[in-house]
Amino acid sequence: RFSNLWWLTEEDAAETRQIHLAVVRALVGTPTLKLQDQDLSSLVSWVRRHVFIDEDRQQVLRALTELAGAKEVDSLWASEELLAYLQRCAYDEKRGIEAAHVQKFLDRGARPSHRQNRATALLLVVLTPYSTLSELQEVFRLMLSVDPMSAGERDGFKLSPLSWASDYSNVAMQHGLKKPNPATLLALLPAVLKYSPPEADAGEACLKVSDSGRSLAAPSSASKVPADQLRLRFLEGDRVVCRVETPGGGCEWEEGVVIGTWYRESCWPMEYPGAAYEVRLDLGLLVFALVDDDRIIRREVGKRITPATVKSPPQDAMESLPTGSRFQKKQREGGKWELLDTKSGK
Repeated sequence: RFSNLWWLTEEDAAETRQIHLAVVRALVGTPTLKLQDQDLSSLVSWVRRHVFIDEDRQQVLRALTELAGAKEVDSLWASEELLAYLQRCAYDEKRGIEAAHVQKFLDRGARPSHRQNRATALLLVVLTPYSTLSELQEVFRLMLSVDPMSAGERDGFKLSPLSWASDYSNVAMQHGLKKPNPATLLALLPAVLKYSPPEADAGEACLKVSDSGRSLAAPSSASKVPADQLRLRFLEGDRVVCRVETPGGGCEWEEGVVIGTWYRESCWPMEYPGAAYEVRLDLGLLVFALVDDDRIIRREVGKRITPATVKSPPQDAMESLPTGSRFQKKQREGGKWELLDTKSGK
């Protein structure tokens, strides 16, 4: 590994860029050089971010192609260009992502799991709060069809794309927007359930309801989803178990009862039919199941089923967060009991 080439992941100053370019040229010009995958990815990323003269760029890419093969280098370069496009949309041009552009990069071999600074291309889509629901539905279909396991990739905070999508209000605030855009959540969770296997450990779960949410008992009249796709398995009063997130990135099944159907929140677009169910857990918490899918909501049968975590949460995350169920009963000083959400602290 190029342990002494730490600057490949750093931002170059203009005066040092040519020096670094000369070093890279010398390295990749060595016929006997053996590149590991991460070394090759770092080199291609550095070329995209720091080599602005086309002749210099092409020279380095040709040398890398001779060392690692055209297929691998072309795929990495397409992935880097996909990242560049997504970064422009999110931070420079502040506009929505278009599925047609994403399709072109994927056709050239771009990988949704390709990352820069621990953020994958899929995560960058989630962190762009300007996209429409219809475009995102197609973008996530395209991405997860070619790279279904990318839904489970964690960032530097050990959060999955779904974790960020469910926190869409916070993402909007980080971009200085007054109105949140829920399209990332409404498009991503159904796509994960359809295209990513449970082994991806994407964090699919029922989510806590908001103060603005309510169940309407019928899907939105503006929804264009065919009626046969809106049939529900459960009715109000049915006993169910819901998959909910626990501290450290895992999930558990909690029992509850369906108290409403076709839940929606005030900021959700009218063309979205709504969440299938609103459930009151036996613990007292209200959650909603965005999709009527067995991976997040099931009929209660007999005793409590085993936790639904596919793989264990990272050890360092578990050490820094409370253990046990996310929702815990605690007794206040006056003797009154209350339910504490150990994730939000409320």
